[in-house]
Amino acid sequence: MTELAAGKISHDVAVLSETQVPTALQANVTEKVDWKTLGVIAQHVHPDGFGVNYRSQLYGISYNRKLVSADVGRKLTWEDCAAPTWKKRVAMDTRPRHLEILWQPHVWGREKTLAHARQLAANQTIFERDRTGAMTKLALGEYAVNCGSFFSTYYEHSRSGRGEIIGFKLAEPIPVNLGDVVFIPRGAAHPNSAKLWIIWSLSEEGQKLLDEVEGNGSPLISGTQTAKLVKGKKAAWYEPQYRAKAEEILKEILEAIGLPVVR
Repeated sequence: MTELAAGKISHDVAVLSETQVPTALQANVTEKVDWKTLGVIAQHVHPDGFGVNYRSQLYGISYNRKLVSADVGRKLTWEDCAAPTWKKRVAMDTRPRHLEILWQPHVWGREKTLAHARQLAANQTIFERDRTGAMTKLALGEYAVNCGSFFSTYYEHSRSGRGEIIGFKLAEPIPVNLGDVVFIPRGAAHPNSAKLWIIWSLSEEGQKLLDEVEGNGSPLISGTQTAKLVKGKKAAWYEPQYRAKAEEILKEILEAIGLPVVR
C-alpha cells in the first residue's frame, strides 16, 4: 500500500483485504473499471466498483472425531458453540466473521448475536489467532470443537492427508462471505492484460481451478464443490451494506465476549 501511494507500481494486479479498502480508496491507488459490463458476476463486483471479490468462504463447525461422535457432529448447530455441554472445549478465531454475518438483521440480528457472544464468554471459549494452527490443535485434541472454521482450512487439512481425525459440519444458516478484493493499481504498466486475467479468474474455469486447489471457489458458479455444498440449504450472505460496517459490528461482538478491540 505504501509503495502504491508513493507511485511505485510493481504489479498489474494487486489484492487487498476488505478492511484495507477504505484506505486504498482514500489514497486513490486503484483503477476504476466497469467489471459488470466485462462479464464478471454482479455479486463478485465490489460495491465501490474498483475491484472484484476473488475468493469465497463458507463457515462451519469442525470437530475432533475422537472426542465428538459422528452422530453428534452431524447435528451440531451454531447454538451448540455456546452450549454448557462444551464449556472450555470450544475454540474460535479472534475475528469471528461468522458472527458478523449472523449479526445481520435478516439472519440472527444484533440482540441474539450479542447474547450468543456473552454466552461464549461464560463458556470460557478459547480464542485463536491462527486458523490453520487452530485446526492442527483440534486434530491433536486440545479442544473438541472449532466454531466458525473456514471450509477452505478444513479442505486444506483434508488434502494434506491428516483429515481423517477432523469432521466438518456446515451448520445452517451457512455463513458465506466474499473476500480478497482484486484490483488494478492506478498506473499499472499492462492494464488490459490485468483486466483479462481478473475476468478469467472470476470465470467458471478460473473459479473451478481455485476451488480444486484451495476450496474457496464461488458458490455462485455451478460445478464448484462450494456450490454443491450449499445447494438446497439455507445460506446467509454477508451483504455489502453490512460488510461495509464490519469493523463496527466486530467491535460490538468482541466487547460482548470481553475481548480487547485491536485498532
